[in-house]
Amino acid sequence: MIIGFCLGYSKYLIIKTYRMKILICDIDNTVADQMKSLKILNVSASSESYLEKSYSIDEMIKYEVLDNALEGIKQFKSNHYKIIWLTARKDKFAKVTKDWLIQNKFPIDDLILVSKISKKIEVIDEIKPDLIIDDCNYNQHNLNPLPATDFISTVKKNHNLLVFKNNWKWIIENFEQITNKIQ
Repeated sequence: MIIGFCLGYSKYLIIKTYRMKILICDIDNTVADQMKSLKILNVSASSESYLEKSYSIDEMIKYEVLDNALEGIKQFKSNHYKIIWLTARKDKFAKVTKDWLIQNKFPIDDLILVSKISKKIEVIDEIKPDLIIDDCNYNQHNLNPLPATDFISTVKKNHNLLVFKNNWKWIIENFEQITNKIQ
């Protein structure tokens, strides 16, 4: 870890040199069921407190794991993928994000938080992962997620992006086909 800290993102070039595979995975609505939490809060919280509560540490730690997400991530890990979590969350949520991953037994090789979805592109371009799994949505707080079309088209130009559609079971069942395509 000290090597990684000193080298910044260039540590991933070393990993690629040794032919390790890298998976970058989003968290909210990709492995963590943020939408379920938002829908419950939308009904129970006043409109004034809804946003504050929905993006609070107390709420984030309670997010449920999406069906088959842990099994899917563990399948990548058991096939020698380095798991890098890349999420658009403010830095103040770094500890709760890591705690949530640990609490739910997700493997963590690295955790990177960026301020917004467009900032993920810089990280992805620098790391050059073998595969990215991301729901590629924004506007969740309005309970009407919209596809981040600019993000999708930009990332797909140079990277293997699997746009997540609540389909961990499909990913698990088609793991070999997905990973063979990227080799």
